[in-house]
Amino acid sequence: MNLAVLQYAPVFKDLETNLEVIHGHVESVNADVIVFPELATSGYFFLSRDEAMPFALSHDGKEMQGLVERARAQKKVVVIGFAESAGDVLYNSALIAGHEIEPRVYRKTHRFYREYTTFEPGDTGFFV
Repeated sequence: MNLAVLQYAPVFKDLETNLEVIHGHVESVNADVIVFPELATSGYFFLSRDEAMPFALSHDGKEMQGLVERARAQKKVVVIGFAESAGDVLYNSALIAGHEIEPRVYRKTHRFYREYTTFEPGDTGFFV
């Protein structure tokens, strides 16, 4: 099994560009599992919930489902950090999805520094 851990600088507040980069890496990186950075879809560092909310995605929305479909088509597993909106609640989350696995979302439990002003504590617990 080949694992790739990508480190790059997502463009802050530019979902379209970041999603294009992510899709490109899913197709081009020669690995079975690709791990993207925290908040890879939106960039980092929001100072408030109101600032982050326009860049939040639903884990089952078209953008994230498009990434799941791309990963499955490439027979890869991806872990992608994103700002997740769940109704009026905002989480710093990671989607784990792809080839032969059902999508799962981890919502960050232990927030750091100013994340307390932006994201709620996660409610998914810890899973393997």
